[in-house]
Amino acid sequence: MLVSSLNTCNPRTVSSKLPIYTPLHYSNVLSSITGTNIYLKLENLQTCNSFKIRGVGYMCSKVVSENNCQMLVSSGINAGIACAYAGKKLNTMVTIFLPMNTPEFIIKKIQNEGANVIIKGKDIEESELYAKNFVENNQFSYYIPSYDHPDIWEGNSSIIDEIKSQLGDIPDAIITVVGGGGLLCGLIQGCQKVRWRNVPIIAVETHNTNSFQLSTNNKKITEVEKGSEPLARSLNVKKICSQALNLSNQHPVVPITVSDAMSIHACRKFADDHKMLIEPSSAAAVSLCYSNVIHDILELESTSKVVVIITGGNDISLKQLESPNYKCSTPVPIIVKSGSDIYMKLNGQN
Repeated sequence: MLVSSLNTCNPRTVSSKLPIYTPLHYSNVLSSITGTNIYLKLENLQTCNSFKIRGVGYMCSKVVSENNCQMLVSSGINAGIACAYAGKKLNTMVTIFLPMNTPEFIIKKIQNEGANVIIKGKDIEESELYAKNFVENNQFSYYIPSYDHPDIWEGNSSIIDEIKSQLGDIPDAIITVVGGGGLLCGLIQGCQKVRWRNVPIIAVETHNTNSFQLSTNNKKITEVEKGSEPLARSLNVKKICSQALNLSNQHPVVPITVSDAMSIHACRKFADDHKMLIEPSSAAAVSLCYSNVIHDILELESTSKVVVIITGGNDISLKQLESPNYKCSTPVPIIVKSGSDIYMKLNGQN
């Protein structure tokens, strides 16, 4: 069954055992580089290593508790892992559809959660179509989307509740990455709930995954033209959900894109400085700090507080970092797009 709407229930009571309360870590290194206070919301430390368990876990819990659900079905890497983990905790069968380019270690990770994995489709969009078709032909199975559903947004909004409790103050900005827009929707809804209506959200994509930036510029949902596969695979979605664009018109959101090289450089630096491997997709947000481009976007003081959402650490390995595709020149050229403007810095020079 393709779920369009479900009865409301309290996410804290239904799915409280799925996502964990992740640390808000003060980064001495990034604070020193930027000259302001940088806090890292470490969603890569979730049990299934990404923020996806918040929204996906919340929706899975509702579907299982309110319906005669015998099988949960989803697609994609981080959503698939989250759905597989949720299904195991909820004692419900799970089938995950993945595209043909999915790394073997990701497939094994999902299978280790007890889920059935079906490899279908050349990209995430095709896998999603196969998953939806599977649900339409299998009674009592339910499709759990990766990002485009109110329950996903509601589950993701819990990040803001935690940040408010942990920071004890109103942040001057929040930096996150944007794929399909489910996390962005959750962050905006969370900010609205706690009345952080003036806290800007810096929405980061890579140059070849920039549907949100294109949609914002064009004032309508705009697809990204598919070319070579980006290294930030978790952001590789053709178009964002319409709710992300709608909500961004109600809240201060700044779309920014960075290069793959900046993401990979930040990924490597983060591993050295914080002793954690995070995905290139997640590292795109951190790259604004390592490159100090953050000061070209925000007016910050030494007392300012900026929260960076570290979204996940699944789609990365030491083997990947050692492959030719993940090599980048030193120093890394800084190329950032904001709207129609392009900022470039080479060797530290404007």
